[in-house]
Amino acid sequence: MKNFFARLRAGAAITINGRHFAGARNVTIQDGRIYVDGAEQSMDSSAAMNVSIQGDVEALEVGYGQVTVAGPVNRLTSASGDVRVDGAVGSVQTASGDVVCGDVHGDVSTASGDIRAASVAGGARSMSGDIHTR
Repeated sequence: MKNFFARLRAGAAITINGRHFAGARNVTIQDGRIYVDGAEQSMDSSAAMNVSIQGDVEALEVGYGQVTVAGPVNRLTSASGDVRVDGAVGSVQTASGDVVCGDVHGDVSTASGDIRAASVAGGARSMSGDIHTR
């Protein structure tokens, strides 16, 4: 199962459980293994996953864990991970993870997670989660 995937734009950097990767473009955490631009990284993946991204993100898929982004995200999908984006988001879809972000330029949907956004330009849909705009 893929637990985490990020496609970063040029100039972005990512920190995973305290380890910094500058200039990475594709980061995947799958079955406890961490890959940065296709190369497996030797690091302890048994701890709770904490990810911080600085810069622009094309796509972000979070299975679980805590993720913060200092920059805009084009497409954000979360299963049960909690995500904070200090920037705008193109679209947001979450199952049970909570998302806090700036403006959402597209659609927002959640099953049971809560979404807090500055504004939502597209449609907003929720089964049992809350969608709040400031």
